[in-house]
Amino acid sequence: MEVFTKKYLNLRWSVRIFFLFGFAIIPWVADESPYLHAALPLCSPFLAIIALVTGGFSIIMLPAALIFFVSIFKKRFFGRWVCPVGTCFEIASMKSPNKKWVTRVPPLGLWFLSIGVGAAIMGFPLFVVLDPLSIFSGAFGWVRHDLTPWEKIGALVFPAMVLIAAVAPWLWCGRLCPLGALQDVVCRPFNWIKKCRQTTGNSPEASSKYKRRSFDTGRRIFMGLGLGVGYRLLLNPASTGHQSGLVRPPAINGEAEFVTLCARCGACARVCPEQIIEQRGVDDGFAGLLAPEIDFRRGECIASCICCGQVCPSGAIPAFTVENKYDRPMGLAVVNHQNCLLAENRECGICINVCPQHALDLAWDPVDMVSTLIVVEEKCTGCGSCEYVCPVRPVAIVVKPLHI
Repeated sequence: MEVFTKKYLNLRWSVRIFFLFGFAIIPWVADESPYLHAALPLCSPFLAIIALVTGGFSIIMLPAALIFFVSIFKKRFFGRWVCPVGTCFEIASMKSPNKKWVTRVPPLGLWFLSIGVGAAIMGFPLFVVLDPLSIFSGAFGWVRHDLTPWEKIGALVFPAMVLIAAVAPWLWCGRLCPLGALQDVVCRPFNWIKKCRQTTGNSPEASSKYKRRSFDTGRRIFMGLGLGVGYRLLLNPASTGHQSGLVRPPAINGEAEFVTLCARCGACARVCPEQIIEQRGVDDGFAGLLAPEIDFRRGECIASCICCGQVCPSGAIPAFTVENKYDRPMGLAVVNHQNCLLAENRECGICINVCPQHALDLAWDPVDMVSTLIVVEEKCTGCGSCEYVCPVRPVAIVVKPLHI
C-alpha cells in the first residue's frame, strides 16, 4: 500500500509540473493561435458559469465544462492534478510550518462563489477578478514589451500570492479561492450520497453529521445567492454607471457590465495584433482598475479583426463576427478644429483617405473661405484609424466613447 501511494504521488506531481510549465510557456508560443492566449482562463468553470449566467455561451467553454463534469466525481480533480496556481502554492509552502490557524478562517471562497453567481444572475457579477487562473495568466502579461505601470503592478499579484502561500499554507486554495469552492460544491451531492450509503446502519451519528454539514453548505450557498441578487436590486450598479471617458474593446454591452465581467486576465491585450488594448489604472474610477481600454496612438482597430472576442473567457467582450462587430460602435470621432491643419488653410486629408467607413468629409465654409472636417455620425464606428494617422500633436480628431 505504501509503494502504491508513493507511485500515485509521483505520478500526480509529474502531471502537475507538466501542466505548470505547459501553461507558463504559452505566452511565448501563442502568436499563431489566438485561443492559446486565454487557454488557462478558458479552463475555469467559475468564469464559464459567470459567462453562461449573464447570457453568454460559446464553444470555447467546453474545456471548463469538461473540468466541471470530472469534478463532480473526483473531488478537486483540477486543483490537485492540473491547476498551476495550486502547484506553485504547494511548492512554496513545502518548507513552511503547518499553520493551524488557517483552518479557523471561514470558507470565504464559498461566499465569493455564491454571491458572484447571484449577482451574475441579475446581470452584474462580482468577484470575477478572484479567478486564480486569470491571475496566473495576467502574471505573464510582461511578455509584451510595452507594459503600462499598472500592468506591471498587475503582473506582480501572483508572485505576491505565492509569497503569502509560503507563510500561510492553503489559505488561498482551502479558504479563499472561488474556483476551489466550486469544485467542492459540485462534488458534494455525489460524495454525500456515497458517504450516507457507507455509514447508514453502521454509524447513524456519522450519517447525521454529513447531513448537517451538507445542509450548512446549502444554507450558505442560498444566502450568498440572495446577497448577490440583493446587491443588484438594491444598489443597482447600472444606474450608477457614469459616462466613461475611456474607449473599451468592441461589442461590449456597456461600461458597468464590462468592468464587472472582466477577469483582468490580459488575454485580449496579448492577442491584439495592433497592440492597442492595454490595462491601465484608475483613470476612470477604481471599479475599472486594470480593465482593458483602447489606445489609438499605437494603431487602429482593424475591421476584420475579431481576436479579442474570441479569447475572452468571461464574456466581458462577447464573441462577435466581422459583420456584427460594430453593431455597437466603439465610440465617435470628435474633431477639434483649432488643432486641425485645415483651420490654418493648410492642405490635409489623411484621415478622410484612411477612414474605412467613409465617415469623414469636408464642408466648405463660404464665410471664412475654408474647408472644415466633419464627421458623419451614422457611419462612424470609432475604429480609431483617423486618430492614429492624424499628423498634428495634440491630435485634431479623437475617438470618444459612446457606452455608459
